[in-house]
Formats: sequence, structure tokens, C-alpha cells
Amino acid sequence: MTAILFIYGLIAAIEWRYTRTGKHNKHSRLLIFGFIALLLLLSELLYLIKLKFQLAEPIIAIFNPLEKLLK
Repeated sequence: MTAILFIYGLIAAIEWRYTRTGKHNKHSRLLIFGFIALLLLLSELLYLIKLKFQLAEPIIAIFNPLEKLLK
């Protein structure tokens, strides 16, 4: 989780330097950093959902009785 934050921080720093040197207005900066913030939020959300919900448990609950019937 810290690595994700660090990587997005690096991306934001690179984008900040790029937008400061070029001819970018406030609207384009807001769009770029808003998109970076949205992607950071969604990445962290996916990371937390992955830890909370495991797909193996429902699959075992469904197919374990079928496997016992076939043996």
C-alpha cells in the first residue's frame, strides 16, 4: 500500500515538473492531477477489496460438495 502511494507520488512529481515547464494552463493541471488522484483512490480501493474478499472461499463452497459426489 505504501509502494502504491510512493509510485503515484513519483508520477505526480514528474507531472508537476512537466506542467511547470510547458505552456499548460490551470485547467490542464487540474485535469492531470485530478486524474492522478482518481487513479490513486481506485488503486487503493482495489488493494483493500482484494485483501478483504477472497474468491477461493466461495468456489470451494460451491464445488466441494460436487467433488465429494464424484468420488
